[in-house]
Amino acid sequence: MVKSTVKSTRNPAGKTGARCKQTDILISRHYPFLAFVLSLSLFFVFAPQRAAARWPFAAKKPYLAKVGDIEITVDEFVGEVNKLHTTERVGKAISEEKTFVVQDYRKFLDELINNKLMASEAVRLGADKDHAFIDAIENYRLNFFLDRLKTDEVINKASVSDKEIEDYYNEELKKKAETALRAEPAPPKSGEKAGEAVVKAEKKEEAEKPRLPEPREKEAIRRAILARKTKEREKDYFEELKRRADIRVYDGVLKGISMTMEKPWSTAVSTVDGEPIYASEVIEEMGRAKNEDEEFKKSVVERLALHKLIDREARKRGRDYEKEPEIKKKVERFREERLIDLFKKTAVLPVVKVDEKEILEYYDANVARFVEPDRFNLRLILVKDKDMADSLKDELEKGADFGYLARGRSVDPSKEKGGEVGWVAANQFSMEIFQALKGAKPGDILGPFAGEYGYSIFQYHGMKKGEKIPLERVRDQIDRAIGREKFKKTLERYISRLRETVTIEINEEELKRFGEYKREGKD
Repeated sequence: MVKSTVKSTRNPAGKTGARCKQTDILISRHYPFLAFVLSLSLFFVFAPQRAAARWPFAAKKPYLAKVGDIEITVDEFVGEVNKLHTTERVGKAISEEKTFVVQDYRKFLDELINNKLMASEAVRLGADKDHAFIDAIENYRLNFFLDRLKTDEVINKASVSDKEIEDYYNEELKKKAETALRAEPAPPKSGEKAGEAVVKAEKKEEAEKPRLPEPREKEAIRRAILARKTKEREKDYFEELKRRADIRVYDGVLKGISMTMEKPWSTAVSTVDGEPIYASEVIEEMGRAKNEDEEFKKSVVERLALHKLIDREARKRGRDYEKEPEIKKKVERFREERLIDLFKKTAVLPVVKVDEKEILEYYDANVARFVEPDRFNLRLILVKDKDMADSLKDELEKGADFGYLARGRSVDPSKEKGGEVGWVAANQFSMEIFQALKGAKPGDILGPFAGEYGYSIFQYHGMKKGEKIPLERVRDQIDRAIGREKFKKTLERYISRLRETVTIEINEEELKRFGEYKREGKD
């Protein structure tokens, strides 16, 4: 190749002399590096601009870490970091007015590395061959394809022009004006006066004048028209799909479909271009709707046929949709999430066991956590006005009957029982009320306390100390608490072993860039 290139450059006319041949041989045999440089130079001189994209040594996008053969690219890392802004993980930092750049990037990178390790281990264990996993990925992809198909064939083909909006607006104004004119009282029997006729004519003329809607009205009209046109386009597209297909319905089978029919899973009630729709699919829909009407069964078959057509068209176009980086990225992310979930369920969860001894030990070691709250026996008067609350408090302290005042003044439903609310758990009260109740004696009047619904006055009648909750009532709660902790530790040990066996490489140079950005941020 070098020889050929040099020759064509030195002999534009295509004539090859002996000297040229000798020079070519010298370059090829004795100066291979020079030959490479010359050919490289000529490549950039004569190659078209777009050829640069095919240059085999083009710089790859930088990676932040490698987990075995899997790369965590800078773009992927940045995308994951940006997603944290919408999660609870940075909620605390934001509430404390800290910028996100103060987050520990290395720690987050470790989490992404762990995710890659878990997903890879799931594949090693064969989780990606699981039928449920394959179906989940296929459904996820199909939903993307369906969404894009709808965008291409329906949404993008339904548009609304300014003229349509103005025509709609003026037509509505005209209708309103005509309705208003018809609602006016009829003229006297002696005939309509000239002045009244003129006024009516002027009103009609005014109503028929073209006007422009306000921005808010315009947007509302645009949405209304677009919704109608979208439905119309959707209907047209569905009809188009059905016209192109060979749909056959077997009426005899359709009539015989019932909830008790035999072998419905192998009995075809219809075909769509040769692909069967089985009676079992129809029965499933009938069961959901609890309807065995003949017309309903027919509508179910039509709907299932349409679904097949739409799904098939979406899958067909999906070959192109899937090439789009955004869709590809989302599918890969979903696949990884599913693999991680399967890894946890199949490789970690089965080895987590909680025995009775552990439950008893946990129960005895956390006695304070398994005690019911103290309870207070109270009467209540609730009013909306602060002055009224203060006035009632004065009356009660002077000896007025609490039940009488509660029935006459309280707005709480307990007024019907003279304000009796019975025993109320301590954790139902604000700290202010709880502190007052703790130091009260039977008969004490407490309040008024400002609250969400008004001002509360309480009459204190006693307290019961919280009792220890029986083990049987909290057994499941303890089992889950121990299980969560053991699951966490088991998972950490498993990942630790994976880190020892899988080669992990971190690009410190790229990670350093995030650290520098962090240091430049204002805390």
